[in-house]
Amino acid sequence: MTIGRRLLVCVQVLACMGAATASVKAQTFNQADMPAIVRLPRPALDPLRITGEVVVGNIAGLGGYFVGQALGNHIASRWPDQNEHTSVFITTGFAYTGAAFATAGGVYAVGSMGDQRGSFSATMLGTGVGAGVAWVLDRTLFSDIDDTASGSRTRWAQTLLNSLLPSIGATIGFNSSRRFK
Repeated sequence: MTIGRRLLVCVQVLACMGAATASVKAQTFNQADMPAIVRLPRPALDPLRITGEVVVGNIAGLGGYFVGQALGNHIASRWPDQNEHTSVFITTGFAYTGAAFATAGGVYAVGSMGDQRGSFSATMLGTGVGAGVAWVLDRTLFSDIDDTASGSRTRWAQTLLNSLLPSIGATIGFNSSRRFK
């Protein structure tokens, strides 16, 4: 393994550890520590807001994927140890990172409109869990798809799940931490 490749792996491991640490970080606003009179009620769930969170999170995630892919491709083209495996590794890593942060950001932006706030860490954690569930489903249910008409329908279902589950996870994460301002 070359020095450039080791450096890249170290940077990616540190980035993953930082993202995991940030998403698990404890929230500073803890209503259990407040007196009973001051506690704010939890806002009711609004179907229109939840739909907006999922739709905007999904669209933002797709956009973040392509922006991250373009940025990763640009960085990979300037990488000193240029080979196909390194280029794909860098481009794919940036694409997935861009998609994750854009999905969480889109859900957080829609969810924080008005008089409500949630935790971006919980939203990011939900994005990761949704992406993990999509990956597991991809490896277990969709591992041996044929090229027939039913296989084509299955590939569409696979694509739909892979794109929707991270934004659904982010929406669940945001709404589990949602409070009034």
